[in-house]
Amino acid sequence: MAFARGRYIAIVHRLYDDDDKLVVVPAESPDLDDDAIATAVEFQENPGEYIIVRH
Repeated sequence: MAFARGRYIAIVHRLYDDDDKLVVVPAESPDLDDDAIATAVEFQENPGEYIIVRH
């Protein structure tokens, strides 16, 4: 992918790793709540090993 546009809404901060992830949604999309973000990242993240940080 050479280019993407979106709106940053949160960071998935890993408590035991230094590889945090940005949560980006399409510009026109409503914000996701923390439960929706947790559901979206559960394939990659272990429960209790990260927090969701809002700006």
